[in-house]
Amino acid sequence: MTNRLASAKVIAKYLLHGFAFSLASIGVLYVFVFIAMAGILLGGLIGLGLAFIPVFFLYGVLNALLMTILWAPVEWRWSSLLVQGIAIFVVSIPLGLLALIALGIIPLLDVRGMETTLAVLLFDFLFWPLEGYAFVWVGMHWARSGFRRTAARTATAAAPEVVAMAPENPEGLQCPRCGSTSLIVAKDRSAFCLKCGRGIRKEDFSQPSIQG
Repeated sequence: MTNRLASAKVIAKYLLHGFAFSLASIGVLYVFVFIAMAGILLGGLIGLGLAFIPVFFLYGVLNALLMTILWAPVEWRWSSLLVQGIAIFVVSIPLGLLALIALGIIPLLDVRGMETTLAVLLFDFLFWPLEGYAFVWVGMHWARSGFRRTAARTATAAAPEVVAMAPENPEGLQCPRCGSTSLIVAKDRSAFCLKCGRGIRKEDFSQPSIQG
């Protein structure tokens, strides 16, 4: 039962990651259209090509933000964000083609009289975890050294395997979410909680816990 609950939690996080990224990507699309139109007017095809750079950067920022909130701290250098955004864009191409094919087929099917809108929504709930898994896989390549292995275990394995890892918390810091001291603390005082399976920024710590 514990393993099933842990697996369900991880799948839910994948779904949330994919849903949040897809929702925010709508705003990125509007930004791209605006910049692309300006780029074409000012520089033709060269301007159009340059319009992709801020889009890649925004993709990287978005995925890094979701990685930090849901999984583990990642690098925030502008170059890392740009390369991560390019990787996200490349991974999105086959995912987008798969979604277009599926969305094109769904209206042609009569799924026991199911409304097309409901069928599309059902597809989204199946597609978002897949999208989230792909984007987490990309983001793990920029997880901070010392968190990469732990974060990867959290993203792909059941919770008991993560909890079994030995904490490294000499200062007795407490997780601001669950209060646990089972943390792996990096040199810059950012950390990863083994109990709730999420990264912690150093700014989130109020003070070390009092040990009697």
